[in-house]
Amino acid sequence: MKSFVLNLLSVAGLALALLVPGMATAERVALVIGSDAYANLPRLQKAGNDADAVAQTLTEIGFEVALLKDADRRMMTRALSDLAIRTGPESEVMFYFAGHGVELSGRNYLLPTDAPAAAPGDEAFLAAESLAVDQVLETLQSRGARVTVLILDACRDNPFPKTGTRSAGGNRGLAAVTAPEGAFILFSAGTGQSAIDSMGAGDDNPNSVFTRTLLPLLREADRPFQEIARAVRGDVEALAARVNHKQRPAYYDELTGDFILTDATLRGAAPLGTPPPIAADDDACTAAARDWANIEKFGDAALFRSFAETHSACALFSRAALERAEELDKVKAPSSSISITVPSFSPPVATWRIKRDVSGGYMNVRDGRGTDYPVLFQLASGLGGIKVLECAPPQSGAGSKDWCLIEIDGRQGWISSGGIERE
Repeated sequence: MKSFVLNLLSVAGLALALLVPGMATAERVALVIGSDAYANLPRLQKAGNDADAVAQTLTEIGFEVALLKDADRRMMTRALSDLAIRTGPESEVMFYFAGHGVELSGRNYLLPTDAPAAAPGDEAFLAAESLAVDQVLETLQSRGARVTVLILDACRDNPFPKTGTRSAGGNRGLAAVTAPEGAFILFSAGTGQSAIDSMGAGDDNPNSVFTRTLLPLLREADRPFQEIARAVRGDVEALAARVNHKQRPAYYDELTGDFILTDATLRGAAPLGTPPPIAADDDACTAAARDWANIEKFGDAALFRSFAETHSACALFSRAALERAEELDKVKAPSSSISITVPSFSPPVATWRIKRDVSGGYMNVRDGRGTDYPVLFQLASGLGGIKVLECAPPQSGAGSKDWCLIEIDGRQGWISSGGIERE
């Protein structure tokens, strides 16, 4: 059954756009499409799951997401048009597609669920009934988007039946592309390669090999997207090799400088929690709504209390944050400790706080000294009562500042010294 799902965050964001003048376009927008139920082509098993997971992840990092599943051609073109309407000169745009794709005469096409079962010689008809990748790019870039990112998990075996030794389109995979300025394109497999959904018998992961690898890296929000693409390529290639399959994701980068997902996670985000709608002229509550989207997913009582203090001017959200903190205190589980190697420099234990002007409004706390280590939890700007136990130079990732082992509310982790100061 065909379905169109508009993510809750997108609904809230669009409602806010109607209330606040000058918000016809959004700063971070995304269209996510996943199609399994093809009428005339082999049915897929994981494209819908992949779309669900990617949409949720993009929502968590501040995108207004439209999620489209089992989409025919009309639905796909309508959704692309809606995405273009929401795109402006300062927008960062994500387009994700999981489903069947095919290369025709050097152009790549994304296939809707009503694509015909084309035979050799039907290429022109098939192209007219599909969505060209370069058309997606042209549509979005014509709106002046600052950054356009396409992620295509469509490099599967050619889905069309063969007549003799030929079939419509190439044998497998998608063709190499030339990305226009301001665009980044990430394919799940290289030119002429096919992408696998599963690692074989016993693999019960609901997502394809490519998307399951991509998801946790997208949450590493302080890493440039270019680094994420390189990491995805290496991890997918290694996984595919375990089942004797050649799959090396390809990417085409024409961005000027790094595209760091964290930089804009607070911009344009609507609340994910339960506070009532805010008035359009309430600037304090508008700012609180944007921050709420970023703290809700962590479920941290201390973070909610810091939020309540920072946004005390908005009684609506401040009160909701304090109530949420009390709820979390009642169900707080024992915290886990971290195995720490004693570094070279040990300052005296002191009370510190997160600087109020940190980028993104919070600092990541990791399980090692560097940006390559996983994020354990996050602390909002202005949060105090932090104990600094030890500091040492970074072990991995970018930057030259020391990393410090901190403790707060019984939890420990490493944080960049550049984001903290004495109270």
